[in-house]
Amino acid sequence: WRDWSSDVCSSDLEAPLRRGQQSANARFGNTVAILTGDFLFAKVSQLLADLGPEAVRIHAHTFERLCIGQINETRGPVHGADPVAHHLQVLADKTGSLIATSLRYGSMFAGCSPDTIEALTGYGEKIGVAFQLADDIVDLTSATADSGKVQGTDIREGVPTLTTLLVQQ
Repeated sequence: WRDWSSDVCSSDLEAPLRRGQQSANARFGNTVAILTGDFLFAKVSQLLADLGPEAVRIHAHTFERLCIGQINETRGPVHGADPVAHHLQVLADKTGSLIATSLRYGSMFAGCSPDTIEALTGYGEKIGVAFQLADDIVDLTSATADSGKVQGTDIREGVPTLTTLLVQQ
């Protein structure tokens, strides 16, 4: 297992395309792209403050998971850990937590029962992981014109995906 930190960070920050569109970084530069993300985070925090302390707490927990996922992806699994399990946890922490929180908010503010809220939250996390797994396959198999991604970027950059991890086992 190797240290992925420089590959992951550079490929994430310098991607020229995101979903078939020029990335914010490519269009406006790294500083403006980062500040725009910070601005959006601040606006969401303002909106959530009006929804109450539970909404703010959920947002903070989600942001914490997102950061933990990015740190763990950058560092890679500890020696002796299962790289596939590590990768799936990274996907759950990064994308899974975001989709889970979206479904949690929607079901909470729609007045759903606690059981329904928890079921939808768990479903959202699984959908987020499935989305990332599918996106990794798209990176390997789809032409740029079809996917909006430069084909094979992950493998060229050394970014671990489920496919590459399974091949290494």
